[in-house]
This record gives sequence, structure tokens and C-alpha cells, in this order.
Amino acid sequence: MIPALLLSAIVVLLLLLAYQDLRHRAVQLSLLIVLSIGIIAYSYWQLPLQSLILHGGVNLGFLLVQFVLISLYFSIKEGRLLNIADKYLGWGDIVFLLPVCLLFSPFNFILYYLLAIILTLLTFLIWQQFIEGTKATIPLVSGMAIVLIAALLLDRLEIYDRYTDLFIYVF
Repeated sequence: MIPALLLSAIVVLLLLLAYQDLRHRAVQLSLLIVLSIGIIAYSYWQLPLQSLILHGGVNLGFLLVQFVLISLYFSIKEGRLLNIADKYLGWGDIVFLLPVCLLFSPFNFILYYLLAIILTLLTFLIWQQFIEGTKATIPLVSGMAIVLIAALLLDRLEIYDRYTDLFIYVF
């Protein structure tokens, strides 16, 4: 009962964040904090603490490597040391991804991360071509939130298991 309530609350918060990001290209920190608490509680309910720490740590390490590489790329491109959160990536995007690290095994997190970024970019590029007045910034939290809702619901329906990488060995 409690996990279902937590999942429902997480989905509602993700929808609110997606709406805010699409509408204003910004999200409220308070929503991100409440979402983080919900994700931590939900994840703790589903996995033993040791597994949660292991998955979260590996996924966080992956994100840190990504952020460092992106920072290096743009710093080299601009010829000076840059903070990517100031110009290229919003703080909301970064804060959103931190608790999401707890929701997936490492392989599934990388799969989620890549799929969410690719789908968000493709959707944004298509939207920008056909809708005049589209804001120049990419609503990354929106895309990631929508893909996360899909992953959580597929997991809940037992179509996909976010914590198991067993299907990798089939290939």
C-alpha cells in the first residue's frame, strides 16, 4: 500500500515538474526536494540499503563523469574554465538527476539517461521546427520526467525491472 502511494506521489510530482519546465523553463526547488524525499523513501522500500547505496553510488559516479566531461568540452571550446550549470545545464536538471540515481541499476540508469536525453532533444528539435516562438532552452527536466514516469509505470506493471540487468546477457 505504502509503495503504491509513494509511486503515485512521485508521478504527480514528476508531472508538476514537467509542466513547470515546459511552461517556464525553470522548476521550483521545493518540488525537487519533495520529489527527492519521495524517491529516497520509495527506493528504500524496494531495495536493501546495501544495494541502494551501491546502485546510487555507481550511478552518481557516472553522472559526475558526465558533468566533468561536459564541463571540459565547453571549457576547451570557450577557452576558459566554465561552470556548465551557469550557461549550458540548469541547476534544476542537475538536482533532478541526483535522486533518480537511486531508482535504477547502473546499466538501467545509463539506458534511462541516454534514452531520456535523446528523446528530449529529438522532441525539442521537432517542436522547434514546427512551432513558432519556441524558447531556445531545452526543457530537459520535462523530458527526463516523462521518460521516468514511463519507466516507473512499466516497472510497476512488471514489464520492465529497473533494478535487474539480466536482460543484458540475452544479447
